[in-house]
Amino acid sequence: MQKWKILLTGLLALGVIYATGSSLWQARQPLAQTWKAIGQPAVWRGVNFSAGQDFANYVAFLNRVIPIDALVVLPPEGTGPPAMGRTPYMQFFLAPRRVVNCTENVDQCAANFSNSGAYVLVASRDGFPSADLLRNQA
Repeated sequence: MQKWKILLTGLLALGVIYATGSSLWQARQPLAQTWKAIGQPAVWRGVNFSAGQDFANYVAFLNRVIPIDALVVLPPEGTGPPAMGRTPYMQFFLAPRRVVNCTENVDQCAANFSNSGAYVLVASRDGFPSADLLRNQA
């Protein structure tokens, strides 16, 4: 009888160790992302968890360099990072700036708005300005 208790206790302990290890293994990436977000502004965290760290850095850059009373023109959906073409999404993260989206010919739209002093968002081939540019702009 004593051997059965020891065997069952050992199996239970192995099950607990396995379940704990499996849970920690699955949670490692979200935990690492959460750790990196500690101390970041709420807007950065929101963008980070919905669109990734590169886009969060880009939005933080935009918030630093674009005046709050400016008009921001987004490219049409599909021409840049997916989140950049979503007008309501960008309106939330760039508030209180006015945000509009080009829906017609991109070149003509950008030309029309740039003449009015609006900020027209563009992205490089990989989707974002270089990390050096994002860090060096104040």
